[in-house]
Amino acid sequence: MSGLGLAMSTVLSQVAKLVKGLDDAQIEQLVSGETKIELLPKGAKVELPLDLYEVADRVRELDSEEQVVALLNADKRLAAPKLKELATELNIAVPPKARAKAALQLHIAQSMIGHRRRTYGGV
Repeated sequence: MSGLGLAMSTVLSQVAKLVKGLDDAQIEQLVSGETKIELLPKGAKVELPLDLYEVADRVRELDSEEQVVALLNADKRLAAPKLKELATELNIAVPPKARAKAALQLHIAQSMIGHRRRTYGGV
């Protein structure tokens, strides 16, 4: 078997292992074109779409300003424009002077935790 033939055989073997590991729903998504398989260079990271609704739910569950800021700071996709969108999702008005990422994170944290304290008496 030539070098190319051996390489092709190895690739097909790896693809077969991948397909065997898929469940019925995943196979159906592939067949229907709802999803696709892509190659990624080794060591590359998969960037998942940012779901601001999900982030807002996580923010609502936190108990302190520090936790909120830590959560928002950990996700590098949450740049200043996305933080403004998140504030809108959380029904928080953003003052015009709040432009920097750190200022927006702090404002969101203080607004969420402050509202909870006023509404629920310090809980």
